[in-house]
Amino acid sequence: MAAGASPVIPWQNVAARIVAGDTAGTLQLVTALDAGGRRAVAAELPRHLAELKRTTDGWWEWRAQIPALRVAGAACLPGPGAVTNWLYRRDFGWRDDHVADAGRILGVLRRRPEPWRADLARRMVERLRASHLDVEIPHWRIAASLVRETGIEPPPNDAFVVGWLRSLGAAGQAARRPDLERLARDPLFVRLLPRVFDLAGLGSALSGAQVDVIARMVHEGLLDRAEILDRVAGRLLADGAAAVPALTELHDRIA
Repeated sequence: MAAGASPVIPWQNVAARIVAGDTAGTLQLVTALDAGGRRAVAAELPRHLAELKRTTDGWWEWRAQIPALRVAGAACLPGPGAVTNWLYRRDFGWRDDHVADAGRILGVLRRRPEPWRADLARRMVERLRASHLDVEIPHWRIAASLVRETGIEPPPNDAFVVGWLRSLGAAGQAARRPDLERLARDPLFVRLLPRVFDLAGLGSALSGAQVDVIARMVHEGLLDRAEILDRVAGRLLADGAAAVPALTELHDRIA
């Protein structure tokens, strides 16, 4: 550095990448910051966002910055509560390649200590809403990965179970036995399958795809037939005439 020159403030570099919509560049910078640099960026992110909202007519004018803003907040904001609030901002609706975005965010979150990530996982699961799950599925992906990796018991949120059911149906389509065995070993499978039959909104969550996977796993011996049948029959008896048709189909396939 030349004599008398001022050191480059970390935020200036990060801000330039965010404004350019350069998510990969932002990711590279924030993961290289020391603790002081992360604190500096964390302090500036809310101000930057407030300025964007003050000087533009809406998020569509700065939508290219959203993936970079998400990853910068995930990497630099200090506490699990602050990161949860940042990722769940309505300004940051998942309008782009949310699979890639969720992967980048998970990458920076894995640099945090396990107890911190476990706290974040609980907070993110608790914030999920079944009625908004279509737009919150990236939040579900992040939360589900964190629950698996930290081994915590998922909080009792039906939206989390619904998200898992949807992923179960997608993962199980045309799956062969080895794939079904991998599904059965998923930590979420053991924790969430019993909750399925208690879901208040079971009718909107259980469809033919999930019925097919569960029935095939029963027939393959990966699930206990008597246990699943008992749970299905119990829900059918409880619901009576209002029972979900897909549940009746599952009963018929495994009985």
